[in-house]
Amino acid sequence: MLIRVSIFCILFALATTCQCFDATVAAQDAPKTNKKISSEQLLPATTKAWVSIPDIKKLDENFLNTQIGKLAQDKQLAPFIDSIKLQFKGWLKQRNMRLGVKMENVRDIHSGEICLAGIMPDARAGAGGLGRGSHGVVFLVDISETNDETRELLKKIEKEMIALGAEKEDTPDIHGSKVNKWKLKRPNRLKKSKYAYQTTSNGWLLASDNENIFREILRRLAFLDQLKENESLAAQAAFKNVAEKTRFHEDKVDAEIRWFIDPFGYVELAKAIADEEHEFKQRSNDWMGVLKKVGFDAIQGVGGSVAFSTGKHEALHRTFVYMPNENIAPEKSSVFGLFDFKNRQKANLVPPVFVPNDSSGYFAGTWDMTKALKNAGNVVDAFLKDPGQFEKILQELSQHMNVNIKDVMSKFANEMLIVAESELPASEESEHVLFAIKLNGDAKYVYDNVKRGWPDGIEIKIAGFNGIEIDAEEDDGEYENRIFDDPDFMDEEEETEEEESQFNLFKKRFIVVKDDYLLLANNRKYMEDILLKKGVGELRNAEDFTRVTNALNALSKPERVSFRQFSRSDRVLRTNYEMIRKGKMGASQTVLARLLNRAFAQPNANNVAPRNQKIDGSKLPEDYELIARYLGPTGWVMETTEDGWLATGCVLKKMSKRETVANKAKKPALLRND
Repeated sequence: MLIRVSIFCILFALATTCQCFDATVAAQDAPKTNKKISSEQLLPATTKAWVSIPDIKKLDENFLNTQIGKLAQDKQLAPFIDSIKLQFKGWLKQRNMRLGVKMENVRDIHSGEICLAGIMPDARAGAGGLGRGSHGVVFLVDISETNDETRELLKKIEKEMIALGAEKEDTPDIHGSKVNKWKLKRPNRLKKSKYAYQTTSNGWLLASDNENIFREILRRLAFLDQLKENESLAAQAAFKNVAEKTRFHEDKVDAEIRWFIDPFGYVELAKAIADEEHEFKQRSNDWMGVLKKVGFDAIQGVGGSVAFSTGKHEALHRTFVYMPNENIAPEKSSVFGLFDFKNRQKANLVPPVFVPNDSSGYFAGTWDMTKALKNAGNVVDAFLKDPGQFEKILQELSQHMNVNIKDVMSKFANEMLIVAESELPASEESEHVLFAIKLNGDAKYVYDNVKRGWPDGIEIKIAGFNGIEIDAEEDDGEYENRIFDDPDFMDEEEETEEEESQFNLFKKRFIVVKDDYLLLANNRKYMEDILLKKGVGELRNAEDFTRVTNALNALSKPERVSFRQFSRSDRVLRTNYEMIRKGKMGASQTVLARLLNRAFAQPNANNVAPRNQKIDGSKLPEDYELIARYLGPTGWVMETTEDGWLATGCVLKKMSKRETVANKAKKPALLRND
């Protein structure tokens, strides 16, 4: 079942990043208490990452009621899902990530909340009840409503643990609970031994890969009445703000997945656990320290909630980035100017008339780019360790391009949009994308500067408009690479590595200035179709766009919206689906494919040879419509608040042709931000 894989991956995502842990649990009845408590109240304040499923059976049920859930149960997709499962297990085995407590095992019992968390105490001793240097992963399962099922589960897990080569060691009871301590089999003799600790206490199954963390949480479980509220994850300002902003206030909608991350704390945790894989500490740049120095530590927390089958939505999700601007030192305040997305001009973010109805996706947003350029200097200078260097680079680049970059950007009106289509039949170059930046005047001046800035560009006519064609394969970015090549900032190891080729998102770029927009597309014909309005109708009047827009406006405060996104998931996924099915993803020119090819290019191939596709798509159904019929329209909006950004998104049911015709007859009005 895909739902089992999906749920497992959600919880396992954190654990795999942190190299995870192996676990089993002592077979004993759990002492009971009348006080009901949740994982965020049990976990210490030094928890840096947290994922919780309040009720996995409810999650299963609601997910399977969605169209995606029905797709997961489609027998025609079963061969592909089975092959992914095998590949995923092989991936785990290759990285020696053995799980003693498996999600499929936990699902066999009538459990309550399931939680996975990563803990990284502050450097000062005693923070949150834990000493310096302790870090690890915690797995918690509420088993308060079951006994017999848990005992059978524990026996099964213990057998699996022994089969993995773990050695059980004697250990005294802790706070009245019998504890199992396992010495895990080392992948090689040079690495230090690792241990896993497990027990049950007060209705919870507890497992961890760190003894100090295990003991601290077990103490909390054993003495619930003595817990100090300010020492818990739930009491932290970042967690409380994220939890409140992402709560579903709609009737009868409860989150089925909740998560929270302390960004810098999580990176420190991941790095600390990764260092354990090496015999000696690995040398690395202190890029986190640089980001903190310039103010990025103002981002104190990121988290969200997800729900399925809400009645109005197939899926509903909220995410909040908590970034309060109180008590910020002046030298750190520029980070807020870097991310000024506030919609001051009250742009409605509805697609302009030139966006065709057959678009597969649409994004619009407001961003003060002139302000961002002004505030980028502190960040760049900090990384280059040279105050004023950014201004020098900007001046050199302007002189090299014979363009006043600041002056050109002052003509931008702080609004942008992205439109995409998927051409049929699907091929390596079927995905077409157009970027547009709104101008606040003097379009000819902007065009002349763009033309002057790319002297290798070829002037052409596109649909009767003056245009520029740029071949990214010939535009190697030699000057840009040279001015940013700072040997003082690079490691010696990095200096000796073969220089990587310039990465370009598109092979070709076509640029046109029309009316009050600067347009850039990756396909000439697509640009022509946009300019000549060859699309059938306008996206702004489309039935599914209107449904998603109205749904999102009901979930947000339109006057605060800075970003708006819409996609027809059946069209967005089609090209990548066909490329995966045919084994051509490594040679594909879609945005996703080019990013993957860049990230996972073959060593020393200079990104020329196609990447070998990792997923075997040969078992996917040949008829894509078998998949497309389950994929409804989606969208999200982002609101700028006084202390961060709140993103709200939904997936709606895909209507049949009959339902679409009936819905059009109602003539729903498109709600606008203004």
